[in-house]
Amino acid sequence: MGMNILILNIHSSCNAGDAALTQVAIEQIKNHFPKSCITLIMNDPNSYRGREQTLLSFLAWVNLTGTHQAMRFLQVVIAGLMAVITKQLVGRSYYTPLAKGMHQTIHAILSADIVVCTPGGYLFSYGSGRALIIMIYSMVLAILAGKPLYLFPQSIGPFKYKREKFLAHWVLNHARVVMAREPASLQYLRECRINPERCYLLPDMAFAFNPASEDAARSWLIEQGVNPDRDRPFLGITVIDWKMQYPGFENQEVYEAAIASTVKYFIEHYRGKVFFFPQSYGPSLAEDDREPAQRIVQRLSVVHQSTILVKMPLPPDMLKAIFGQMDVFIGTRMHSNIFALSMGVPVIAIGYLHKTRGIAQSIGMEDWVIEIKDINSQQLIEQLNSLWDQRAQIRTHLLRTMPGIAEQAGQAGEILAKDYLKLTKKRT
Repeated sequence: MGMNILILNIHSSCNAGDAALTQVAIEQIKNHFPKSCITLIMNDPNSYRGREQTLLSFLAWVNLTGTHQAMRFLQVVIAGLMAVITKQLVGRSYYTPLAKGMHQTIHAILSADIVVCTPGGYLFSYGSGRALIIMIYSMVLAILAGKPLYLFPQSIGPFKYKREKFLAHWVLNHARVVMAREPASLQYLRECRINPERCYLLPDMAFAFNPASEDAARSWLIEQGVNPDRDRPFLGITVIDWKMQYPGFENQEVYEAAIASTVKYFIEHYRGKVFFFPQSYGPSLAEDDREPAQRIVQRLSVVHQSTILVKMPLPPDMLKAIFGQMDVFIGTRMHSNIFALSMGVPVIAIGYLHKTRGIAQSIGMEDWVIEIKDINSQQLIEQLNSLWDQRAQIRTHLLRTMPGIAEQAGQAGEILAKDYLKLTKKRT
């Protein structure tokens, strides 16, 4: 009989980074637990197109249209604790009438043999702090139910509120294994005094994500009316509406103007074509990269014919293959940068959280990171010129480095399996 393995905290397959991480996580788990039944708990379960069962997350249920979010969260907490306590006391879970929409999700946590936190960058403070606490609660419930909890490679921190820090530290101290995806997060685990034997530094798992074929990518370019050989050079771009997601950010206009000026400069000086790619297209309007891309393209009426605004979302493996056809890349979406870098393409990364610089540092590319809060047109154009002048050396570095990075990123499932084997031997 196969094992029940649950993956928590997946956001949405409308985000190509999330989709790639989910696919890699599933593949690595199945490599080591081939007969396992995997269930995904997602904020946006309808976006998933794979075979695995999907369930609505606590966060998505609490945030459903309506009011009294605090009351809805309290109902989830009570329903979860009641199910855990009754199972421990009488051998089966009983549910209150509260939070009926979450009973199936709670049952999935309580019936899992292994609980895995999806790889990514969601363990940090944002907004009022309520969203993070709701996400952490699913992890707390797994621990209270006695489930072995594993965190696939994460960015961790910073935490703004004491309650967030307390809950995060408690979860990290009770997890079987915690994997950090950049040195800064590993250092944070050390500061939290997490047992170093349970902490690992691994690259982001998207480095191990396989692209579509080169032929498929070239065919896509031809379908856009672009000759992959004669119309070069190609500049790929991903953008983000950071102000829509974080209203406290005041530099969105300057950021978009800097991208527009740099695109115009590239077209006029390098006589190339520029592609705006939607790394994320939802589920909310704030997460749709096509909106800021459209605003930027509208600034470029003079050179509009040399810009291609990709409106149709592409599968993540196709995106990665197409990014491999670019000569240089400017990426704000972190996983678009990972896709491009792992294909050997020189990248300027625009960082909006510490994870961007941390991951760049881990592969020797920290000199090519610009913080979104500091960006301006002159700086970005100068950086692009430097990147262009050094593109051959950078490409050589990436092609030499990436195979080892991908191999390390492929070790997360093995680490989980070895620890679980150790745990089962202790129990017997």
